[in-house]
Amino acid sequence: VRKNPVAVGKMRKNAEKAKEVLSTIGETFVTIEGLKNDVDFKMKLSRDVLYERCSAALTRIEEITLKALEQANLTIADIHSIELVGGGSRIPGVQTKLTGIFNLSLSMSLNGDDAVALGATLYAAKVSPAHRMREFSLRDVNPYPINVRLLPISPESGEQAVEQAVEQSSIIEKEIFSVGSKVPIVKKISLSRSEDFEIFVDYGKDAKLPAGTSHAISHHVFTGVSAAITKYQDVIVPEEEAPKGEEDEPVQDDSAQNTQQQQQQ
Repeated sequence: VRKNPVAVGKMRKNAEKAKEVLSTIGETFVTIEGLKNDVDFKMKLSRDVLYERCSAALTRIEEITLKALEQANLTIADIHSIELVGGGSRIPGVQTKLTGIFNLSLSMSLNGDDAVALGATLYAAKVSPAHRMREFSLRDVNPYPINVRLLPISPESGEQAVEQAVEQSSIIEKEIFSVGSKVPIVKKISLSRSEDFEIFVDYGKDAKLPAGTSHAISHHVFTGVSAAITKYQDVIVPEEEAPKGEEDEPVQDDSAQNTQQQQQQ
C-alpha cells in the first residue's frame, strides 16, 4: 500500500479525520472505499490505541515545553496561566501532558482559529505607516545556533577532507547566530584567503533539531582565488585599509597572517 501514492493519500486523509474525531469521542471506525485494487478497508480505532502509536510524539511535548522555558529564561513556577491556541491543542493527550507539566488548569477562552490571524493583522497595522497603534512588542528569535565552517579545498572529498583539515588545524569554525538572536538580521563576514576554499553553514552540533531535519544548511565552493589575486593585485585593498561596518564579523585565520597578497570575499 505504501508504494501506491493514491492509496497513501486516502489513508492520510482518513487518518487526519480519525484523529479529529477521536479528540471528541473515545472510539471511531475508519472506512476507506477502494483503498487498492477495489478492496475496501475498515477498522475500529480507539483513542488509547492512537496515543499508543503516537507515544513518541506525545513524549516530546514535555521536552519542547521545558526547552522553550529555558530559552525564555523562565521556570515552571513563573507560569501562572496557560492559554491554548492552535489545532493541536484540541487533542486531549496534549492537554493532559501540559496539565501534568505545569499543574495548572488550561484556558481555552480564545478562538484558536482567529487568534493567529488577528495577531498578524495587528502586527501588520503596527508596522504600517498608515496606522497608529498602541505600542506593543513582538520579536522573532533564532531557536538554534548557526555556525560557519571554512575549509581549504583538498584533493580528498567528503569526510576524508574534513579529517585531513582537522589534522592540519586548517579548519576554521565560528558561531554567527546564537540561540535567541534577533530575526531577521544580516551579518557580513570578512575572510582573508590566498587559496581556494569552501564554506559550510550548519546548525550547531548540539542543536536539538526536529526529527528528520539535517544540520546542513548550505555549502559554497570558491575557486580561482590565487589566480584572481595575481590578476587584480593592483586593485586589492589591504586589510588594514578596508572599511568595516558595525556588523562585520572577522573570521580569524592564523595561517593567513604572513600572506602578502590577500583577497577579501
